[in-house]
Amino acid sequence: MQTTSTAPATRNYGAHRTHGLTNFDNLPDTALIDGRVAAQVLCCSYNQVFRLSREGRLARPIKTGPRSTRWKVGAIREYLESLTAQQSAA
Repeated sequence: MQTTSTAPATRNYGAHRTHGLTNFDNLPDTALIDGRVAAQVLCCSYNQVFRLSREGRLARPIKTGPRSTRWKVGAIREYLESLTAQQSAA
């Protein structure tokens, strides 16, 4: 006999992403974050993170698996610093 639960399955898929975002300032430069967290930190779209990387403006990502791409926190910080340097020079 098969039993089924009447309670809906509750999953929190985005919990790790918001956790990485809230702790971004406390992460070491060698920590790895996924593209969605990088997009939230950079205030851009997920696809824009890949475009910036492809254009050479953002460091290339690290492939940690066949369907897993990560960026170093230090690379994201360097990109943000370059933006502030450009603004102060203008």
